[in-house]
Amino acid sequence: MAKVINQLIDVNQTGAGPNKKITENIYGIDSIIELMEMNDWNGYLVSFDQEKAFDRVEHNYTIQVMKKMNFPPGIVRWMEIIYKDIKKISDYEHLVKEFKRFGEVSGSKINESKTEILEIGRKKTVDNQQIKDLIKGNIKVLGIKFGENKIDKNWNPIVETITKTCKEWENRNIDIYSKVQIINTYMLSKAWFVARVILPTQEITKRINRAIYKFIWNGPELIKRTTLNKKKKKGGIQMPDLEEKINAMWLQKISDMINGKPTIWKTLFTYFLGITTRELMPELAENKYSHSEHLGKNAKKIKELYIQYRSKIKLTENITLKEIYYEIIGQKKNRITVEEQNRGIEFTNIWTLIYS
Repeated sequence: MAKVINQLIDVNQTGAGPNKKITENIYGIDSIIELMEMNDWNGYLVSFDQEKAFDRVEHNYTIQVMKKMNFPPGIVRWMEIIYKDIKKISDYEHLVKEFKRFGEVSGSKINESKTEILEIGRKKTVDNQQIKDLIKGNIKVLGIKFGENKIDKNWNPIVETITKTCKEWENRNIDIYSKVQIINTYMLSKAWFVARVILPTQEITKRINRAIYKFIWNGPELIKRTTLNKKKKKGGIQMPDLEEKINAMWLQKISDMINGKPTIWKTLFTYFLGITTRELMPELAENKYSHSEHLGKNAKKIKELYIQYRSKIKLTENITLKEIYYEIIGQKKNRITVEEQNRGIEFTNIWTLIYS
């Protein structure tokens, strides 16, 4: 099913197939909010919660959808067998008398008590008390908070968690290589997710770096950070460079734009950056698309990175985040001291042997 699922479901339905990132949805929301704020438009972001979403799906509805999408009869039959005589948790609950059109067919029901509304763009007076009660200063969508002070709301808890974790682990007897693994896979995992949508400030980046490098050394820093960031075969220990890893994530959006199917955020990408990136994909600059004379914060970030690296990194290919990141790291002209003192020696094999 994984081989064909992307052809069966809408491109904007992410998280349900290979290479369908939920961050595309979140970034799309952020881009829409930015567009509305720039143009002083008013509107609402409404977060619906489906009540017992999986439990309420009507089994016959699922079967009919599979048949409509031409799933092989064998798979459909297996689903019918699995669903036969199955009991729902909600079979013994009181159901409401009326459903909306979609709900009548699929069994879906909106949980109004968990529905939240965020005003976006230009604020306006709301007279309806029922709507007023639902309006929040921030709402959370797929793990990201939108609304007032969104940078602090998303990043401060991450900084606090990283700092606390580093403090708890600082006296454990862990070698430096294991510490790097812990930092990259455990401490920074949430940071990588949020950074794809909400950029941290320089102050936030400094606070995180201060915590993780203190954890690495538990004292004075004995080796330059730029050396630690290098690949092992280049004499480093692959310590993540927080700022450059985030830059790589945002630079990858250009590659995703060129090589992927159109989605909401890609339409807005064309609006903001179609002219800028026309040498990679000429059709983005065509008059059939609308283009903005002004750039929001996110678009400015991508434009700056594109101008800096467009002649150095081949973004037209299906390049991975890891490849972009190490291309950026490789652009830094810093040599390890022992290499500088012995310029005639090729150190790649030496470093490889040391770390093997």
